[in-house]
Amino acid sequence: MAGLLLCGGILSPGGALPAQDPPSAEDSWLEPIPIPFDPELEQQIEEVQGALSAINKQIVRHKEQVNKEPDAAAKAKLYEKLETLRGEQEDLEALLHDLIGEAKASQRTAIDEALRRARWLERQQEYWEKKEELLRDRQE
Repeated sequence: MAGLLLCGGILSPGGALPAQDPPSAEDSWLEPIPIPFDPELEQQIEEVQGALSAINKQIVRHKEQVNKEPDAAAKAKLYEKLETLRGEQEDLEALLHDLIGEAKASQRTAIDEALRRARWLERQQEYWEKKEELLRDRQE
């Protein structure tokens, strides 16, 4: 099953990534994100990941500007912008976690539905086998 990867709160710039081999001990910080049963939910997850990626890039740029800026007043403004970006980042990460929770729930729903269908088919097969057995018994 394909999945998306969340890298310890920092997402890859490319957004969604295909599932890979199970993580080794070295890669244990990678956590797979389930693919939701609902394509709209999957799209929302990808959009939030893209927004987080963009905010992460902005945070990196602002940090670089802070380190290069000699003026204290300009540094203070950059720090304010950084705090605003971090707040937005936290909000988006919370939203992403909520969407992931929904994805897990919808994934379970899809699995439950598949199991329900499999059980129904199993019962149907048993019914037909019993019916055939009764017909054979009557013919003998």
